[in-house]
Amino acid sequence: PEQPFKAGERVNVAIMQGLRPHVYTRAFHIRTAPIGHELSFKGTTITTDADGVLTADVGDLDGDGDLDVLSPSRANDKIVWYPNDGAGNFGEQQTIGDQVGDVRSVHVGDLDGDGNLDVLSASFDDNTVAWYENDGLGSFGAQRIISTEIDGARSVHTADLDCD
Repeated sequence: PEQPFKAGERVNVAIMQGLRPHVYTRAFHIRTAPIGHELSFKGTTITTDADGVLTADVGDLDGDGDLDVLSPSRANDKIVWYPNDGAGNFGEQQTIGDQVGDVRSVHVGDLDGDGNLDVLSASFDDNTVAWYENDGLGSFGAQRIISTEIDGARSVHTADLDCD
């Protein structure tokens, strides 16, 4: 951080554990204490149904001001998200795409400039980078192909490359 953490400040951290199909969210408090103090973590399992997760992302996908969790599920060839109620409780899995060949990476970003967070994906088996338009309420349109010529697509990220 640019400034030191303040005593009692709440810091949220999203953590994935390697190739295990669990996505966890952790929260801890920073306390002013002598060197050597320990931090405690409280974990919450969001799902055990996301098989083969390599990456995940967070963003306000339903426009309610809370960070939702976006996840690929490689073995199920799906892209899904989990709505957050604002208190760190996550709802049922919402499917964005369910025929995505070995999806390895997902990322959120406003790809069409309408103020809503869309979803970008990379799928290994079908060499595809694609995106899904969000209506701002968490409903997503059909897959829009960016390229099917990315041999073994593994990772995606969003950025404004042309500064527009």
